[in-house]
Amino acid sequence: MKAVQYRKKKLARKLYRHSRAKSSLTNACTLNNQPQFAESYLELVYQKKLELDKESTLLESQPFTLIYQRNDRPGFDYTFTPDILTTSVSEQECLHEVKCSARLTEEMEERHQFFKDALAEDGIDFKVVTERDIGNWLVMSNIMLLSGYLKCVHTEQEIVQLVSMLPLASSYKHCQRLAIDKGFQPNIIMHLIARGYFLFDMEDTLKGNTFLYQPNQLLSRGAA
Repeated sequence: MKAVQYRKKKLARKLYRHSRAKSSLTNACTLNNQPQFAESYLELVYQKKLELDKESTLLESQPFTLIYQRNDRPGFDYTFTPDILTTSVSEQECLHEVKCSARLTEEMEERHQFFKDALAEDGIDFKVVTERDIGNWLVMSNIMLLSGYLKCVHTEQEIVQLVSMLPLASSYKHCQRLAIDKGFQPNIIMHLIARGYFLFDMEDTLKGNTFLYQPNQLLSRGAA
């Protein structure tokens, strides 16, 4: 395949009427002041995963269309609309295509490589994401849970102050009790986890005795 041209073509939120998908999901995205859409639960979870990523500053679903031609069918225009566009803190744009691994074919992978090479000429990254890159059902469940706590009534200064007062590693219940004693809302610890101030094993259920630790703290589970 050989690229003839590709250009950004704004989609005026036409997914509900014009999508080939039988249904669509709406995402009240924290990285965009407009609702974003997903054509599968896997795609929705991945959008939420990107929202939890501190490197992401903007997310847009089905942002524009890539127009291209194939060498085996000259004169015919083909179009490809990627699932997600993100912009990072370094202003790097990246297109994400979410696929079920079982549906990937050799022909698809060749086409994806073509898209990656063509978009790189414009300084845009391209990646294909499957459920293997996201995690098992428990990881997905935790992603959806945490994404609901990204917003917070406390100021950034108050949050940073609280983090400095909490232990480097402890149980969820202990951190929550300390935060409440200092006048913070009970859900503040969930917000800190969602923001990446504290980490835990995403392949485990988040509960009272869940071991939390601040990044770069290689501590044992024997902490308080």
